[in-house]
Amino acid sequence: MSIYEQPGKRIKLSECANNYYPDRYEKSIFVAGDNEIHFNTEVSGETITRLKKLISTIVDNSKEKLVKYDKEQKVPKGMEKYKDVMITYIVNSPGGSVHDILDFVDYISLLRDTYYNLKFTSIITGRVASAGTTMCIIADKRKMTRFASAMIHELSSGCGYTNFTKIVTYTEHCQDLHKKLVNIYQECRGIDINNEVETKKLEELLLKETWMNADQYMENGFVDEIIAKKLKN
Repeated sequence: MSIYEQPGKRIKLSECANNYYPDRYEKSIFVAGDNEIHFNTEVSGETITRLKKLISTIVDNSKEKLVKYDKEQKVPKGMEKYKDVMITYIVNSPGGSVHDILDFVDYISLLRDTYYNLKFTSIITGRVASAGTTMCIIADKRKMTRFASAMIHELSSGCGYTNFTKIVTYTEHCQDLHKKLVNIYQECRGIDINNEVETKKLEELLLKETWMNADQYMENGFVDEIIAKKLKN
């Protein structure tokens, strides 16, 4: 995961969402069905912006099914029985910018703070690394296909030729980012962020730049379910 960024009428998503936000990533970040998004590229400001736009369109089209929290962050009476609105994003990504993935994490959190019954499912397919794993772990339901691989590691960066004070300040910034990422991995796996033993285990996985198959990834608590197991009926 790098600190540097890598380069009114309702809309029916299944028909025109992929053309509604045309850009150079429309073939790698696209909608397949009304509530399913495929993300097959790196994490950058541009790709996260497109992903957020597509999710926003799904949310806008689902307003009649979504329940908003009231001002006290409580569910209005009689609304508890509304069914969940599930948005699924299928990810095959080498990772990318840490700042942009944290922007996505905050975006999903804002939606959760707004809508009681809005839920997310992530599916890892192909290979997902670095910031791509962060994207997936924040979902309510986390799945991984049988032959997929996933890799977590420490963030990487550099501050170039500069003075001592800037180096110190930048180091502190990197430490803060690292702590945020560790907390995300731990919280989403249901692990207390103050659990030093479990945090040390995670730190070791990050340090080793650990690649895991589906079974290993689930064993470590990063996904809940392995899917697409059949090769034939």
